[in-house]
Amino acid sequence: MDIGKIVQINAKNKVDGERGIPKQRVENTILRSGGLEGDYNVHRRENSDNDNDMAVLIMTVDRIRELRELGWDVQYGHLGENFTIDKVSYNFFELGKRYSFGKEAIVEISRASTPCKNLSVLPYVGEDRLKIFQQALLGRRGWYARVIQEGSIFTGDEVRRL
Repeated sequence: MDIGKIVQINAKNKVDGERGIPKQRVENTILRSGGLEGDYNVHRRENSDNDNDMAVLIMTVDRIRELRELGWDVQYGHLGENFTIDKVSYNFFELGKRYSFGKEAIVEISRASTPCKNLSVLPYVGEDRLKIFQQALLGRRGWYARVIQEGSIFTGDEVRRL
């Protein structure tokens, strides 16, 4: 059985006039039904009626490496992901499947994320390269998940398919 590892937890507090990306590294957090404590998910709150199917965004290191190989300077947290996962491939995550994050939390993959216009705030994208970057992200944007069981999560925790 594959076991992933949380290499980075990412969050961003609400800052007036700013979007929710890029997110910054935090060492640990508490996962609640509405998402990570201390993280403001702009898209979910402003455009998706606080849809808890979008409580957290998960991204894998292999897809970030692919984007870097395509010439994009993507860093962990830049795509708005709350969890950057290593040791498993992007395909480890599947719609409708449940995963444990650390010792307490459980999430269920609810949908694939699609590239949005907010990515234009990234310094290597901007308005002029947004459409090209969105194309590069198709099939690589990450997975949204709903929270099944709340819990504390730490950098380095394991991620297991249940």
